[in-house]
Amino acid sequence: AALELSAHGYPQEAQKYFALATEWYRNHPEGEDALEYLGDALYHAENYAEAQQIFQKLAVEFPDNPEFIGYLGVITARMGDNEKTDKYAEELRHLRGRYLFGRHTFWLARIAALLKEPEKAVSLLNESFAQGNRFGIYIHQTVDFESLRDYEPFREVLSPKK
Repeated sequence: AALELSAHGYPQEAQKYFALATEWYRNHPEGEDALEYLGDALYHAENYAEAQQIFQKLAVEFPDNPEFIGYLGVITARMGDNEKTDKYAEELRHLRGRYLFGRHTFWLARIAALLKEPEKAVSLLNESFAQGNRFGIYIHQTVDFESLRDYEPFREVLSPKK
């Protein structure tokens, strides 16, 4: 619900639900993905420092996981640390594996959008689809694409195809 509220122009209302999600995950730490979900909730609640700590820990434990490296890239971009952002983007570009399916490139698109590089962001987004990334509702919910909402090439990506 919070992602939809945010995607449709209700950021204050969305923040209430992101805060609730954060508290819920803090109080339900069981399950193998619980730490990742807490990190995601913290990121969306704009608690970047704590989210960064979580994703740093996860990236050490799972160094080839594009999600954890990607989160570190978008967090550092939001925090204005271009040097670290470039480092994480480089790590994403050099990830190799049989089952990436463009997820690493999707994160590069998110980073480009945050760095105010709309053409590059849309190009990378399309490249991620060509690499096997699935198309779904999550794309319009991705807060990192906020700067692209009125950018026509991005709107075309989201448009239904005939």
